[in-house]
Amino acid sequence: MQLSGKRILSTRPQDAHCSWASCLQARGAQVDCIPMLEITRLEGDAAEQSIKPYILDLDRYDAVIFVSRNAVACGMGWVDRYWPQLPAGQRYYAIGSATAEALQAWDIEARSADAMNSEALLALEDFHCPDGQRILVMRGRGGRPTLQEVLEARGAQVDLCELYQRTRPASAPAALADYPHNPDAISVHSGETLSNLGSTLAALPQGRRDQLMATPLLVPGSRVAGLARAAGFSRVIEANNASAGSMLEALERWAAGGE
Repeated sequence: MQLSGKRILSTRPQDAHCSWASCLQARGAQVDCIPMLEITRLEGDAAEQSIKPYILDLDRYDAVIFVSRNAVACGMGWVDRYWPQLPAGQRYYAIGSATAEALQAWDIEARSADAMNSEALLALEDFHCPDGQRILVMRGRGGRPTLQEVLEARGAQVDLCELYQRTRPASAPAALADYPHNPDAISVHSGETLSNLGSTLAALPQGRRDQLMATPLLVPGSRVAGLARAAGFSRVIEANNASAGSMLEALERWAAGGE
């Protein structure tokens, strides 16, 4: 098997780790997991005040963009609460095929681009000239500003409905400090995960930190690859995007000596 004998350290959130681990194990890898990202729904009175107005105004938007599966899981719960039947005439978009598939479970057909990033979605013809359109972006707190900035520069009115927050798990520093293995590669699936990994590594003794930062790092795309190199990771394995297929393809290419 392509990854036989390789030990991979996964940094995915716990609920997303299992499917990724299964893909790796099916190819012979040993897999450890130390999550560097935790997804928490925004709840309570503050969330009600910030999220509910966008949901009640759903029929006033020309297009709704979901940036991730987490945005679907969190956002559609709100939508289902106030809209037993979706308003007619809207267009739905998803960043990445996995997000589009998550919307299909709600009987929503969403357009998506091949790549799993904002730039690919913005390249769709639908968004070349959205002048005067109202667009709602369903996302997590503090996400990348690219969608809003570009769409507003093209004349759209954009609202951001922030549904969840991403944090570093409190257990991450101790878990990494106690990690007894020297993995053959470390996988990260986003720039924020990379940032959390970097800050966690910074707290380790220098020898151990240098060792892990010299370990091949699997990342999703050129943007995160650039961030990884700037952060001091010396061996970066660049996948085309964060999908399991693309990440596995890049990892197997590396394992075969094509780094």
